[in-house]
Amino acid sequence: MILEIVEHIKFGDFDTKSKGWYLVSRDAPSPEEKEVLENLLYSQGVLDFSMMNGERYFNNRIITYEFKLPNTKYADRKTAEREVKSSLMRIGKSRLTDTHDEGFYWYGKCKSVKVQDDPQKRALVATIEFSCYPFLIALDDFFDDVWDDFSFEYGVANWTKWTIKNKQVVPIYNPGDTTIIPKVISSSNVVIEHNGSAYHFSKGEQENVLLKIPPRQLVLFTITGSADVSFRFSREVLG
Repeated sequence: MILEIVEHIKFGDFDTKSKGWYLVSRDAPSPEEKEVLENLLYSQGVLDFSMMNGERYFNNRIITYEFKLPNTKYADRKTAEREVKSSLMRIGKSRLTDTHDEGFYWYGKCKSVKVQDDPQKRALVATIEFSCYPFLIALDDFFDDVWDDFSFEYGVANWTKWTIKNKQVVPIYNPGDTTIIPKVISSSNVVIEHNGSAYHFSKGEQENVLLKIPPRQLVLFTITGSADVSFRFSREVLG
């Protein structure tokens, strides 16, 4: 009896399910923090400057998979080995989707593919390692023509589009685990004020690297102008 492949990944054009690879194990430990430490003489412990702005920063996350291609004759195993190495290693950074993380994707590149042949069991075992951005990224932007659906996971309904007439204060909530820079989409020129600073946006879709929304925080933007204004951003979480 052939077992159905339930869990699988897709990277670039390579889909492990369509190629007959069965997932054996998955290892996605939390990413290492970018620590900024100072060990001063005549002081106890070390000084940690890693969170000077109140947020933790991380190195890339290493994700390791082990897949098995069972009951395959030798010639087909050699073909499969060449295919998995070529398909995964020839492309650079791309989306990595995993059925384990429904609604999200990783972003990175394949770091290595190690293949072992098992002639007795007529099987091939591949250990695949990816180096990825430390956060999972939502497949859908936190944006809607009217409003975003209520999130039971984060307990928030996020309104992201307004019709501004002269001046209005609008709330925006970032449900993710890292600071985001929203894209501002406006039908006309507007000015957005936040924390005493004013940011000018012309008609169209733009972003300003200085206009940020911290993780798990609600911010209030004061928008001046006459325009339809919306904010678009992706939710990023520590999976």
